[in-house]
Amino acid sequence: MLISHEELFINTVQDLRSKIKTNKTYHLVRACGLCRHLLLDGHPLLYQANKKYRLPIIFHIKDYTDTPISNDYKGSGGRTILPLGESIKVTLDDFLKTKIHYYGKNEFTVKDFILIASHYYGGVHSGNPDEKQQYLSRLNKFYNKETNISFWHMNGICKVILRAMRPLEIKIKKNIATGGFSPQYSAA
Repeated sequence: MLISHEELFINTVQDLRSKIKTNKTYHLVRACGLCRHLLLDGHPLLYQANKKYRLPIIFHIKDYTDTPISNDYKGSGGRTILPLGESIKVTLDDFLKTKIHYYGKNEFTVKDFILIASHYYGGVHSGNPDEKQQYLSRLNKFYNKETNISFWHMNGICKVILRAMRPLEIKIKKNIATGGFSPQYSAA
């Protein structure tokens, strides 16, 4: 491996932070690919970088316990993931399963938004939308804004992810100051 998982993690988090600061559609799409790399790949970078430290990774989100998703006149409903007002702390699995939007017969979770943006919108690669992704694509056309509803959600998701990554980022940076990154061993 050219660089350690820790170094890759630090650079990925910094890249994610810089992309969402622009609040431009292209950068948010690319940020989704970084989120997928951190949390969803076969061997998520988060797990690889945290292997040595074993820090609990906690996501601070809005508490929607027993609260239905609100509805607008277009047959769609959504809510922010940002911890505004009442909030809770959840694990990665619970964060990814959190429902933040629905349209038609489809409910969309945090994981759905990351995967749709990564695999359909072009965050990692572009592909043909499945039926659920087509619903979201139709919904985005209803909103006449520079950043449509999908990317509004992705911006919030990225902010929550960055906040959750912060303790590990700090711990790794302290490790760098006291001796550097952990060596990576490959099975050759």
